[in-house]
Amino acid sequence: AYRKYFGLADTNLVKPGQNLAFSIDVHLPDDILKLVSPDFESLKISKMEGRYESDNNELSAELKMPFARFSGLRLDSLNLSVNGKDESLTMVMNLDMLSYDTLKIENFRIKEQVEKGIIYSHISTLDSAGRENYLFANQIETADDFFSIRFLPQGLVLDGSPWNVEAGNLLEMRKGKLSAEQFVFSKDKQSAGFITGSENQKLVFENFALQN
Repeated sequence: AYRKYFGLADTNLVKPGQNLAFSIDVHLPDDILKLVSPDFESLKISKMEGRYESDNNELSAELKMPFARFSGLRLDSLNLSVNGKDESLTMVMNLDMLSYDTLKIENFRIKEQVEKGIIYSHISTLDSAGRENYLFANQIETADDFFSIRFLPQGLVLDGSPWNVEAGNLLEMRKGKLSAEQFVFSKDKQSAGFITGSENQKLVFENFALQN
């Protein structure tokens, strides 16, 4: 049934009137976690529940994970929700902090919305005032031997500054052939993107520098 969310034929039909619900209380002591994997340091899941109704392909699920520690990776306050109905699906994830070694990402947000096979993706990090520090907002389409991605208007923010996104920008892979249109993005004297020609393709960077 999940194939309907992506605009694909449902080859594994679910009978009407089929309902499923689950709610799991997850509390694993540290010694049990070590049996799962010696690299597990700690894990707390305060909520894991969901339901599905086949009549209208309605799905809802929610996960709340206050913290997790695994092999040096640290996650704090992960909240994930998934909601779908008919041919639409929305996934929202909020993560207060992710760290590993010298890498640290705070206020990480992902929203993925699927409408009849078209994916609208919004990935961002927020600063302490709640403003977007980084943003990648895209429209994505996939099919057999086909993939395309484009940036939405005002859909690129780097180091807290909006970058210029050309109308008609597109990066496409079709039957193994890669092509790009207006897929170079700029701010002042900086630019970055991807260019394809009749005989070559290349990444381009000019005066490109990120502060964070």
